[in-house]
Amino acid sequence: MTTQTPTRPPTPTRTSRHEPPRWVELLPVALLGVAFAAKAIANTNAVRDVFSGTQAFAVTLGIAVGWLFLWLVVLPRLVANRWIRSGILLVVSLVLIF
Repeated sequence: MTTQTPTRPPTPTRTSRHEPPRWVELLPVALLGVAFAAKAIANTNAVRDVFSGTQAFAVTLGIAVGWLFLWLVVLPRLVANRWIRSGILLVVSLVLIF
């Protein structure tokens, strides 16, 4: 009779020792969110204008969908390093802010 020792499932680890944690990718998103919230608080007319016209709403929705597509689909396939992905998103967020 053979006895098998139960094997534990492998613990989830990062693929590389130097790979940054996943929260690094959230820094540009947080910066963009804080900037838009500050703009909405400082200029409430801008928020009202976005929802009053179809064209402004479509542009805002297009930017939001484009950001999510770039963040979740395009960049993970093109750029392996999270630091570089975060840098690219940071530059894009700064362009959108200013």
